[in-house]
Amino acid sequence: MAEIPVIPEGWVLAAVTTEFHNRLVATEHVDAGEAQLVVVALTCGRNNTLVTGDKRFVAAMAEKFPEEFERLKPSIVTFERCLLAVCESQGFVQVKSRLLAARRCDGTLHIALGSDGQADERSFKETLLRYSPVVSLTSQSCTAR
Repeated sequence: MAEIPVIPEGWVLAAVTTEFHNRLVATEHVDAGEAQLVVVALTCGRNNTLVTGDKRFVAAMAEKFPEEFERLKPSIVTFERCLLAVCESQGFVQVKSRLLAARRCDGTLHIALGSDGQADERSFKETLLRYSPVVSLTSQSCTAR
């Protein structure tokens, strides 16, 4: 299991002093913590991961900062992408019962599984792709095993 490292405090302190950080913080739907993470992800030379479930944040980045967003996209991991990765790894049939048990915890998951819980793999995947704020990053297959 991979671990996501803690961001060194010095990186965050350096991030908050940049003009780009100030522009991010002044943007609707981008909070101070997200702004810090964005600046660090874009300026750090490592393989970065930015985990978010905030669709409004992703949309604000794409709209207001398109060049930076294109650079950031490979680092973004969304809820939808995680679900598709689990399906790819474990197989939709194997995880569906667990997803059904949790479907009322998340609106997108509930919609993807269908109100009656009878969604098939194809419709589940299509719905997650439709609701994903970063479609190009989502898994392209969710193969049943």
